[in-house]
Parts: sequence; structure tokens; C-alpha cells
Amino acid sequence: MEFYRAGTSLDEGEKFCCKFTKDLYWKNVQSEKKNYIVINCKDLNQAKKLDDFLWESISDIFLPHKICNDPDSPDAPILISFPGIKYRCDKSTYLINLNPKLPPNFQDFKSSYQLVIEDGGEYQKIARESFKVCLEYGIKPNYIG
Repeated sequence: MEFYRAGTSLDEGEKFCCKFTKDLYWKNVQSEKKNYIVINCKDLNQAKKLDDFLWESISDIFLPHKICNDPDSPDAPILISFPGIKYRCDKSTYLINLNPKLPPNFQDFKSSYQLVIEDGGEYQKIARESFKVCLEYGIKPNYIG
């Protein structure tokens, strides 16, 4: 489990998430085994915003993605989710967690990345609690600033 400093505002965090997703996807494309990437958002509104950001802000590479509960979109290696939505989760799937709360199944992924918004307020407080949850499970997360 790795915790990444993703900025000081929600907007910065969402943009960081797009770049982080691009980098992880590119590394994944170059490997022999292709893995899914799940981006876990706080809610549907944030998922839609991130979906738009991935189309608009990443121009140097095509990132095939979809919101998990969109039945009209074809399968994609990048899935955008939010609490209450089922998504692919196994040891061949990466989790990028933009939601400050950890999903209950965060240990079921190949790797989990918690994006921390250092807003000095609620997002940062909840991320600290997520860090403590990892410690309770015996996981010593890395913090990358």
C-alpha cells in the first residue's frame, strides 16, 4: 500500500489522479501481463468528473476507460468506480483510491495506491484514518510526497 501526496485541493487531486493513471497504464501496457486499473472515487459526481478529465486532459495517449456501471460502454482496462458499485477486483487489478476512505476490499488488489489531498481539513483527516487502518491490518504503507 502506497500513499501519494496528490495536491492541496480536490481539483489538484483529481488532476494528479489522471496523470497517475496514465503513468500506471503506460507501465502496464509495456508489461507482458495486462492488468485492470480501478479508480475508486468518492461518489458518482466525482466519477463523472474524472471520466471527463481522462478524455480532456490526457492528450498524448489514449486511456481506454469507463464508469463501471455504464452498460453502454464496452469493457475497458481502466474502470472508474465509487462506493456501492461492483467492479473487477483480484490480484491482477490495481486500485487507485481517490476516495479518502479505503474500500473494505483494498487488500484484494495486486497493488493499492491511496491519493492524499493535503487540504488541512476533512480529506486529510480521513486519509490519516485510512493510514491507521492499514497499520491495524499489519500493513506498513509507504508515504510518497
